Amino acid sequence: MYEGRTCDIVICLFRDEVMPMQKPSLLKCGDTIAVVALSEAPAFQFPIVYEWGKEQLEKELQLKLIAAPHALMDDGFLKSHPKLRAADLHWALENPEVKAIIAMTGGSDSIRNLPHIDLNIIRNNPKVFLGNSDTTVMHFCFQKAAVVSFLGPALLTGFAEPGGVHAYLLDSLQKLLFFPTPAGTIAPNIGGRTAEFIPWGQDRQRLLVPRKTKTVPSWRFLGSKSVAQGEIIGGCFEALLMINGTNLWPELENWQGKILALELGDPTSHPSIFEWGMRSFAAQGILDRISGILVGGLMNKWGDDERDLVGKIILKILTERGRDIPLVTEMDFGHVTPFFTLPLGVKGEINSEEQSFSIIEGAVV
Repeated sequence: MYEGRTCDIVICLFRDEVMPMQKPSLLKCGDTIAVVALSEAPAFQFPIVYEWGKEQLEKELQLKLIAAPHALMDDGFLKSHPKLRAADLHWALENPEVKAIIAMTGGSDSIRNLPHIDLNIIRNNPKVFLGNSDTTVMHFCFQKAAVVSFLGPALLTGFAEPGGVHAYLLDSLQKLLFFPTPAGTIAPNIGGRTAEFIPWGQDRQRLLVPRKTKTVPSWRFLGSKSVAQGEIIGGCFEALLMINGTNLWPELENWQGKILALELGDPTSHPSIFEWGMRSFAAQGILDRISGILVGGLMNKWGDDERDLVGKIILKILTERGRDIPLVTEMDFGHVTPFFTLPLGVKGEINSEEQSFSIIEGAVV
Protein backbone atom coordinates (compact mmCIF):
# COMPACT_ATOMS: atom_id res chain seq x y z
CA MET A 1 0.00 0.00 0.00
CA TYR A 2 2.85 2.37 0.81
CA GLU A 3 5.26 1.13 -1.83
CA GLY A 4 7.10 3.96 -3.53
CA ARG A 5 6.30 6.63 -0.96
CA THR A 6 9.62 8.02 0.19
CA CYS A 7 10.45 10.60 2.81
CA ASP A 8 12.58 12.69 0.45
CA ILE A 9 9.81 12.96 -2.13
CA VAL A 10 7.03 13.74 0.32
CA ILE A 11 9.02 16.17 2.46
CA CYS A 12 9.73 18.31 -0.61
CA LEU A 13 6.02 19.03 -0.78
CA PHE A 14 6.28 20.86 2.52
CA ARG A 15 9.74 22.39 2.45
CA ASP A 16 8.90 25.82 1.06
CA GLU A 17 5.37 26.11 2.43
CA VAL A 18 4.53 28.08 5.57
CA MET A 19 1.60 26.23 7.09
CA PRO A 20 -0.16 26.93 10.39
CA MET A 21 0.15 24.16 12.95
CA GLN A 22 -2.87 21.88 13.02
CA LYS A 23 -4.10 20.66 16.38
CA PRO A 24 -5.58 17.20 16.94
CA SER A 25 -9.05 16.70 18.35
CA LEU A 26 -9.34 16.46 22.12
CA LEU A 27 -9.82 13.04 23.68
CA LYS A 28 -12.92 11.81 25.48
CA CYS A 29 -13.44 8.90 27.84
CA GLY A 30 -13.99 5.75 25.83
CA ASP A 31 -11.89 6.85 22.86
CA THR A 32 -9.48 4.37 21.26
CA ILE A 33 -5.72 4.88 21.38
CA ALA A 34 -3.36 2.73 19.29
CA VAL A 35 0.12 1.69 20.37
CA VAL A 36 2.79 1.61 17.66
CA ALA A 37 6.33 0.19 17.87
CA LEU A 38 8.31 2.72 15.84
CA SER A 39 11.69 1.85 17.34
CA GLU A 40 12.16 -0.93 19.89
CA ALA A 41 9.37 -3.52 20.21
CA PRO A 42 9.71 -5.28 23.58
CA ALA A 43 6.06 -6.35 24.01
CA PHE A 44 6.69 -9.71 22.32
CA GLN A 45 9.44 -10.56 24.79
CA PHE A 46 7.78 -9.00 27.85
CA PRO A 47 4.02 -9.52 27.47
CA ILE A 48 3.43 -9.13 31.23
CA VAL A 49 4.90 -5.61 31.13
CA TYR A 50 2.86 -4.74 28.04
CA GLU A 51 -0.37 -5.95 29.65
CA TRP A 52 0.43 -3.99 32.82
CA GLY A 53 0.98 -0.79 30.83
CA LYS A 54 -2.24 -1.38 28.86
CA GLU A 55 -4.18 -1.97 32.07
CA GLN A 56 -2.85 1.18 33.73
CA LEU A 57 -3.44 3.41 30.69
CA GLU A 58 -7.01 2.21 30.29
CA LYS A 59 -7.73 2.66 34.00
CA GLU A 60 -6.15 6.09 34.43
CA LEU A 61 -7.18 7.75 31.15
CA GLN A 62 -10.42 5.83 30.53
CA LEU A 63 -9.31 5.03 26.99
CA LYS A 64 -9.37 1.77 25.05
CA LEU A 65 -5.91 0.60 23.93
CA ILE A 66 -5.43 -1.45 20.77
CA ALA A 67 -2.19 -2.53 19.12
CA ALA A 68 -1.25 -1.60 15.57
CA PRO A 69 -0.97 -4.64 13.26
CA HIS A 70 2.76 -5.20 13.77
CA ALA A 71 3.32 -3.60 17.20
CA LEU A 72 3.38 -6.88 19.13
CA MET A 73 5.74 -8.68 16.78
CA ASP A 74 9.30 -9.71 17.62
CA ASP A 75 11.73 -6.80 17.98
CA GLY A 76 14.36 -8.39 15.75
CA PHE A 77 11.87 -8.91 12.94
CA LEU A 78 10.60 -5.31 13.08
CA LYS A 79 14.13 -3.92 13.12
CA SER A 80 14.63 -5.69 9.80
CA HIS A 81 11.37 -4.26 8.43
CA PRO A 82 11.13 -0.53 9.22
CA LYS A 83 8.58 -0.22 6.41
CA LEU A 84 6.14 -2.17 8.61
CA ARG A 85 6.71 0.22 11.49
CA ALA A 86 5.89 3.16 9.23
CA ALA A 87 2.86 1.29 7.87
CA ASP A 88 1.58 0.93 11.44
CA LEU A 89 1.75 4.70 11.93
CA HIS A 90 -0.12 5.24 8.65
CA TRP A 91 -2.70 2.62 9.69
CA ALA A 92 -3.33 4.35 13.02
CA LEU A 93 -3.60 7.78 11.40
CA GLU A 94 -6.06 6.65 8.73
CA ASN A 95 -8.13 4.38 10.99
CA PRO A 96 -11.30 6.34 11.94
CA GLU A 97 -11.67 4.28 15.11
CA VAL A 98 -8.31 5.49 16.43
CA LYS A 99 -8.33 8.92 18.09
CA ALA A 100 -4.77 8.93 19.50
CA ILE A 101 -1.44 7.15 19.06
CA ILE A 102 1.21 6.28 21.65
CA ALA A 103 4.70 4.88 21.09
CA MET A 104 5.47 1.51 22.66
CA THR A 105 8.82 2.80 23.98
CA GLY A 106 11.93 4.62 22.77
CA GLY A 107 15.01 3.05 21.23
CA SER A 108 17.65 4.19 18.80
CA ASP A 109 16.62 3.70 15.19
CA SER A 110 13.35 5.46 14.39
CA ILE A 111 15.37 7.33 11.80
CA ARG A 112 15.27 4.18 9.64
CA ASN A 113 11.51 4.69 9.24
CA LEU A 114 11.95 7.95 7.34
CA PRO A 115 12.11 6.60 3.77
CA HIS A 116 8.68 5.06 4.36
CA ILE A 117 6.83 7.92 6.10
CA ASP A 118 4.20 9.85 4.14
CA LEU A 119 3.85 13.34 5.57
CA ASN A 120 0.61 13.88 3.68
CA ILE A 121 -1.01 11.16 5.80
CA ILE A 122 0.12 12.95 8.97
CA ARG A 123 -1.06 16.33 7.66
CA ASN A 124 -4.45 15.03 6.55
CA ASN A 125 -5.13 13.06 9.74
CA PRO A 126 -4.05 15.17 12.74
CA LYS A 127 -4.27 13.00 15.84
CA VAL A 128 -2.75 13.03 19.32
CA PHE A 129 0.70 11.43 19.05
CA LEU A 130 2.62 10.63 22.25
CA GLY A 131 6.17 9.48 22.99
CA ASN A 132 9.62 10.67 24.00
CA SER A 133 13.28 9.72 23.59
CA ASP A 134 13.96 8.27 20.12
CA THR A 135 10.33 9.03 19.19
CA THR A 136 11.64 12.58 18.70
CA VAL A 137 12.43 11.60 15.10
CA MET A 138 8.75 10.95 14.50
CA HIS A 139 7.80 14.17 16.29
CA PHE A 140 9.83 16.02 13.69
CA CYS A 141 7.80 14.27 10.98
CA PHE A 142 4.72 15.79 12.63
CA GLN A 143 6.56 19.13 12.88
CA LYS A 144 7.37 19.00 9.16
CA ALA A 145 3.75 18.20 8.39
CA ALA A 146 2.71 21.12 10.66
CA VAL A 147 0.80 18.99 13.17
CA VAL A 148 1.03 19.40 16.95
CA SER A 149 2.41 16.36 18.80
CA PHE A 150 3.26 15.57 22.41
CA LEU A 151 6.67 14.88 23.95
CA GLY A 152 5.30 12.66 26.67
CA PRO A 153 5.00 9.11 27.96
CA ALA A 154 5.38 5.96 25.93
CA LEU A 155 3.31 2.95 26.94
CA LEU A 156 6.11 0.93 28.55
CA THR A 157 8.13 3.85 29.95
CA GLY A 158 5.23 5.78 31.43
CA PHE A 159 2.20 3.63 31.96
CA ALA A 160 3.96 0.35 32.79
CA GLU A 161 5.52 2.00 35.84
CA PRO A 162 5.83 -0.44 38.80
CA GLY A 163 3.21 0.38 41.39
CA GLY A 164 1.07 2.30 38.91
CA VAL A 165 1.24 5.56 36.99
CA HIS A 166 2.60 8.58 38.84
CA ALA A 167 0.02 11.29 39.55
CA TYR A 168 2.51 13.93 38.37
CA LEU A 169 2.65 12.34 34.91
CA LEU A 170 -1.14 12.18 34.65
CA ASP A 171 -1.72 15.80 35.66
CA SER A 172 -0.25 17.58 32.62
CA LEU A 173 -1.29 14.80 30.25
CA GLN A 174 -4.96 15.05 31.15
CA LYS A 175 -4.95 18.85 30.97
CA LEU A 176 -3.32 18.82 27.54
CA LEU A 177 -5.26 16.02 25.84
CA PHE A 178 -8.79 16.24 27.24
CA PHE A 179 -9.37 20.02 27.36
CA PRO A 180 -9.02 22.68 24.63
CA THR A 181 -7.96 25.36 27.10
CA PRO A 182 -4.28 26.11 27.91
CA ALA A 183 -2.77 23.79 30.51
CA GLY A 184 -1.38 26.83 32.33
CA THR A 185 1.50 26.76 34.80
CA ILE A 186 3.40 23.48 35.05
CA ALA A 187 4.40 22.93 38.66
CA PRO A 188 7.72 21.29 39.50
CA ASN A 189 7.58 17.74 40.82
CA ILE A 190 8.04 17.79 44.59
CA GLY A 191 7.28 14.11 45.16
CA GLY A 192 10.70 12.68 44.31
CA ARG A 193 12.18 11.01 41.23
CA THR A 194 13.02 7.39 40.72
CA ALA A 195 15.82 5.77 38.75
CA GLU A 196 15.76 2.44 40.58
CA PHE A 197 16.53 -0.28 38.04
CA ILE A 198 14.03 -3.12 37.99
CA PRO A 199 14.63 -5.45 35.03
CA TRP A 200 11.63 -6.37 32.94
CA GLY A 201 10.57 -9.98 33.35
CA GLN A 202 7.59 -12.30 33.51
CA ASP A 203 6.69 -11.76 37.18
CA ARG A 204 3.62 -9.55 37.53
CA GLN A 205 4.13 -9.31 41.30
CA ARG A 206 7.24 -7.20 40.77
CA LEU A 207 5.12 -4.66 38.93
CA LEU A 208 2.91 -4.11 41.97
CA VAL A 209 5.67 -2.52 44.06
CA PRO A 210 6.57 1.16 43.41
CA ARG A 211 10.19 2.03 42.76
CA LYS A 212 12.11 3.94 45.41
CA THR A 213 12.29 7.70 44.99
CA LYS A 214 14.93 10.30 45.80
CA THR A 215 14.85 14.04 46.42
CA VAL A 216 14.19 16.06 43.28
CA PRO A 217 16.73 18.69 42.19
CA SER A 218 15.20 22.16 41.87
CA TRP A 219 14.56 23.69 38.46
CA ARG A 220 17.40 26.09 37.71
CA PHE A 221 16.41 29.41 36.14
CA LEU A 222 19.50 30.77 34.42
CA GLY A 223 20.24 33.39 31.82
CA SER A 224 18.05 36.45 31.24
CA LYS A 225 15.65 37.48 34.01
CA SER A 226 12.89 38.09 31.51
CA VAL A 227 9.82 36.53 29.92
CA ALA A 228 10.08 34.42 26.77
CA GLN A 229 7.14 33.15 24.76
CA GLY A 230 7.12 30.94 21.69
CA GLU A 231 6.09 27.66 20.14
CA ILE A 232 7.88 24.70 21.72
CA ILE A 233 10.19 22.67 19.51
CA GLY A 234 12.70 19.95 20.32
CA GLY A 235 13.01 16.57 21.96
CA CYS A 236 15.75 14.08 22.74
CA PHE A 237 19.13 15.71 22.14
CA GLU A 238 20.74 12.57 20.73
CA ALA A 239 17.86 12.13 18.26
CA LEU A 240 18.22 15.76 17.20
CA LEU A 241 21.85 15.09 16.34
CA MET A 242 20.73 12.18 14.13
CA ILE A 243 18.23 14.20 12.10
CA ASN A 244 20.37 17.35 11.93
CA GLY A 245 21.05 17.86 8.22
CA THR A 246 18.27 15.59 6.96
CA ASN A 247 15.18 16.84 5.17
CA LEU A 248 13.35 16.72 8.50
CA TRP A 249 15.52 19.50 9.94
CA PRO A 250 13.57 22.78 10.01
CA GLU A 251 14.67 25.67 7.80
CA LEU A 252 16.46 28.37 9.78
CA GLU A 253 13.52 30.78 9.70
CA ASN A 254 11.33 28.12 11.30
CA TRP A 255 13.35 28.38 14.53
CA GLN A 256 12.50 32.08 14.90
CA GLY A 257 10.98 32.87 18.30
CA LYS A 258 10.69 29.20 19.32
CA ILE A 259 11.39 27.77 22.77
CA LEU A 260 13.90 24.93 22.39
CA ALA A 261 13.24 21.93 24.67
CA LEU A 262 16.03 19.39 25.16
CA GLU A 263 15.88 16.03 26.92
CA LEU A 264 19.22 14.32 27.44
CA GLY A 265 18.74 10.65 26.82
CA ASP A 266 21.96 8.67 26.84
CA PRO A 267 23.50 8.34 30.31
CA THR A 268 26.84 7.37 28.74
CA SER A 269 27.11 10.63 26.78
CA HIS A 270 29.98 12.79 27.93
CA PRO A 271 29.18 16.47 28.50
CA SER A 272 31.65 17.35 25.73
CA ILE A 273 29.30 15.66 23.22
CA PHE A 274 26.56 17.97 24.44
CA GLU A 275 28.80 20.99 23.93
CA TRP A 276 29.68 19.92 20.39
CA GLY A 277 26.00 19.54 19.55
CA MET A 278 25.10 22.93 20.98
CA ARG A 279 27.95 24.49 19.02
CA SER A 280 26.44 22.99 15.88
CA PHE A 281 23.13 24.66 16.72
CA ALA A 282 24.99 27.93 17.29
CA ALA A 283 26.91 27.72 14.01
CA GLN A 284 23.66 27.16 12.12
CA GLY A 285 22.20 30.34 13.64
CA ILE A 286 19.53 28.46 15.60
CA LEU A 287 20.60 29.89 18.95
CA ASP A 288 20.40 33.38 17.44
CA ARG A 289 16.71 32.93 16.71
CA ILE A 290 15.15 31.02 19.59
CA SER A 291 13.57 32.91 22.51
CA GLY A 292 14.37 30.50 25.34
CA ILE A 293 15.67 27.04 26.26
CA LEU A 294 14.28 24.26 28.47
CA VAL A 295 16.46 21.32 29.53
CA GLY A 296 15.01 18.18 31.08
CA GLY A 297 16.47 16.59 34.18
CA LEU A 298 19.52 14.42 33.78
CA MET A 299 19.64 10.72 34.45
CA ASN A 300 21.39 9.62 37.63
CA LYS A 301 24.64 8.56 35.95
CA TRP A 302 25.44 12.25 35.55
CA GLY A 303 27.07 13.66 38.67
CA ASP A 304 26.31 17.00 40.32
CA ASP A 305 29.26 18.66 38.59
CA GLU A 306 27.92 17.57 35.21
CA ARG A 307 24.45 18.86 36.10
CA ASP A 308 25.99 22.28 36.70
CA LEU A 309 28.08 21.95 33.56
CA VAL A 310 25.08 21.61 31.24
CA GLY A 311 23.81 25.07 32.15
CA LYS A 312 27.32 26.52 32.03
CA ILE A 313 27.91 25.14 28.54
CA ILE A 314 24.70 26.66 27.20
CA LEU A 315 25.33 30.03 28.86
CA LYS A 316 28.90 30.12 27.54
CA ILE A 317 27.79 29.50 23.97
CA LEU A 318 24.92 32.00 24.23
CA THR A 319 27.34 34.62 25.55
CA GLU A 320 29.68 33.97 22.63
CA ARG A 321 26.73 34.68 20.32
CA GLY A 322 25.84 37.85 22.22
CA ARG A 323 22.54 36.36 23.40
CA ASP A 324 20.85 36.68 26.78
CA ILE A 325 17.68 34.58 26.89
CA PRO A 326 15.87 32.62 29.61
CA LEU A 327 17.24 29.15 30.28
CA VAL A 328 15.78 26.54 32.63
CA THR A 329 17.61 23.30 33.45
CA GLU A 330 16.84 20.21 35.58
CA MET A 331 13.17 20.32 34.59
CA ASP A 332 10.80 17.38 35.05
CA PHE A 333 10.53 16.17 31.47
CA GLY A 334 12.41 13.75 29.26
CA HIS A 335 14.23 10.81 30.78
CA VAL A 336 13.42 11.43 34.42
CA THR A 337 10.58 9.67 36.23
CA PRO A 338 7.98 11.02 36.68
CA PHE A 339 7.77 13.74 34.05
CA PHE A 340 5.33 16.20 32.52
CA THR A 341 4.28 16.29 28.87
CA LEU A 342 5.34 19.06 26.48
CA PRO A 343 3.09 19.94 23.52
CA LEU A 344 5.31 20.52 20.47
CA GLY A 345 4.11 23.29 18.18
CA VAL A 346 2.15 24.99 20.98
CA LYS A 347 3.09 28.24 22.73
CA GLY A 348 4.80 28.15 26.09
CA GLU A 349 6.11 30.87 28.39
CA ILE A 350 9.23 31.02 30.55
CA ASN A 351 8.99 33.66 33.26
CA SER A 352 12.43 33.79 34.85
CA GLU A 353 11.50 36.58 37.23
CA GLU A 354 8.67 34.51 38.73
CA GLN A 355 10.58 31.25 38.12
CA SER A 356 7.68 29.64 36.31
CA PHE A 357 6.93 27.79 33.08
CA SER A 358 3.48 27.71 31.50
CA ILE A 359 1.63 26.34 28.49
CA ILE A 360 -0.29 29.40 27.30
CA GLU A 361 -2.14 27.92 24.33
CA GLY A 362 -4.54 25.02 24.02
CA ALA A 363 -3.00 21.95 22.40
CA VAL A 364 -6.17 20.24 21.14
CA VAL A 365 -9.44 21.39 19.61
